[in-house]
Amino acid sequence: MAKITASVYTSHVPAMGIAMDQGKTGEPYWQPVFKGYEASRAWMKANPPDVVFLVYNDHANAFSLELIPTFAIGCAEEFRPADEGWGPRPVPVVKGHPELAAHIAQSVIQDDFDLTIVNRMDVDHGLTVPLSMLCGKVDAWPCPVIPFAVNVVQYPVPSGRRCWQLGKAIRRAVERWDQPLNVHIWGTGGMSHQLQGPRAGLINREFDNAFLDRLIADPEGLSQMPHVDYVREAGSGRDRARHVADRARRDGGHAAARRPPLLSRAGVQHRGRPPGAGEQLMGARIGVALAGAGAFGTKHLDAIRLIDGVEVVSLVGRELDKTRAVAAKYGVGHVATDLADSLARPDVDAVILCTPTQLHAAQAQACLGAGKHVQVEIPLADRLRDAEEVQRVAAQSGRVAMVGHTRRFNPSHQWVHRKIRAGEFAIQQMDVQTYFFRRTNTNALGQPRSWTDHLLWHHAAHTVDLFAWQTGSDIVAANALQGPLHPLLGIAMDMSIQLQAESGAICTLSLSFNNDGPLGTFFRYIGDTGTYIARYDDLFDGKDEKIDVSQVDVSMNGIELQDREFFAAIREGREPNASVAQVLPCYRTLDRLERQLAAHAAPG
Repeated sequence: MAKITASVYTSHVPAMGIAMDQGKTGEPYWQPVFKGYEASRAWMKANPPDVVFLVYNDHANAFSLELIPTFAIGCAEEFRPADEGWGPRPVPVVKGHPELAAHIAQSVIQDDFDLTIVNRMDVDHGLTVPLSMLCGKVDAWPCPVIPFAVNVVQYPVPSGRRCWQLGKAIRRAVERWDQPLNVHIWGTGGMSHQLQGPRAGLINREFDNAFLDRLIADPEGLSQMPHVDYVREAGSGRDRARHVADRARRDGGHAAARRPPLLSRAGVQHRGRPPGAGEQLMGARIGVALAGAGAFGTKHLDAIRLIDGVEVVSLVGRELDKTRAVAAKYGVGHVATDLADSLARPDVDAVILCTPTQLHAAQAQACLGAGKHVQVEIPLADRLRDAEEVQRVAAQSGRVAMVGHTRRFNPSHQWVHRKIRAGEFAIQQMDVQTYFFRRTNTNALGQPRSWTDHLLWHHAAHTVDLFAWQTGSDIVAANALQGPLHPLLGIAMDMSIQLQAESGAICTLSLSFNNDGPLGTFFRYIGDTGTYIARYDDLFDGKDEKIDVSQVDVSMNGIELQDREFFAAIREGREPNASVAQVLPCYRTLDRLERQLAAHAAPG
């Protein structure tokens, strides 16, 4: 009788295959990834299978929108590497096991699962990259492979529950085979990743780790997770159903037979940036240059004092004497009036920009060009094309690029966000008031500014991004009106904005620099199960009863939590919450509103 002796999970990022094909695995960019696979390859050589049953997804190569099987099993004698637009990979032809594949198809269909039987198809990187990563460069793959394609590309996709039951049926089929065979079950795909929309680039590390833990401890319970939770927590990269199916194949739902997956979490997924960028700072001090020693610069200096392993080593300011005074207060050894001086320092790993809005985009690009990680205080830019250029440079740099969208980090908003993610609260309307009394050009401390603030590109950016983040959907409608322009500053002093998310939720935002009363921004969340009012880091219910959010995170200070996320992303070599890529849709909405306002103001 055949036996399932191992279950293996790994990524199938196509760039890993290309790195092997082009002999780049020893380059600094790739070396840490491939080193992580050395133990797995050694294990494979010591425990060779007779057959690999490989669960993957096709990327519109064997199938297209004209034909989308939910589950398809390859029963051919062989499967050739697909031409994905740049020629087939230079890897061996995949030999099939048509006898066992036909037996599994017969057994599973008799168990009331409808499989598509495929007798000829090419296999793309979803199948060949896992073989390369686990077997290395070889003249022939070490054993036959049965491809099993699961649709996670086009809705509707199968549920975790369906995949769990299918996995058990496949296990029964394997064990009914009357010849002795050592069968491996391989599952390949991504963990969390969002491919488009406001959350493009999403990596939910906390959810990924919890998912892997539960895949071992409670796979059947995990299979009951609604698909909407996959999308909410993990984005559009919908590969987890395959993992649940693989787990069911391995232990058939019996806890006594559970074994850990072969690959460690560190080896599961390469995240699209040089792995060494984070690893070289693991455990080491992060040296920071802070540019802008004004009102918000000092907030960051106060926050960084509370974060272990981080030191501000350089302070940049417009006026040398004032900057020296701030540096002396916070114990910063180097002072400059030119950001380039700080970027040239080898002890600077990262930069936080608290400079005038109009400088943000150019300075962010300069930091990335110098090989430094960068956090830009909100807004990223005051023109869409500048924001998009920062994203282009960031994507090429391999460095962490983050924007100070602090509302994502305030414990009050985090508390609401967690209720939404848990399915306990759905936003129907957000009502937001952003009010200041600022008829002269002064900062948050009442000091004169060298630059002009903006209701739309700065203050509205907070709410536009927060609304999309909390609803988890694109903004599909946006309207704005503004009051008279200030005669000297040339900016609108009052503004009203209406938004609607793809989910159907609406948002009304009122902004003013003319409000001589309570100052700040106040958010009212009106939902299906309650009403909540967020006042910066504090939260109240609809009856104005205070809600304890002190245990939401390690601090009650949103700026500190924002900075902690920035430095954690650097250390871990991952994308941060509020990365440039994640917040860019906000700036596209602001650009749409600005053009709308300009059209309203045009003569005639």
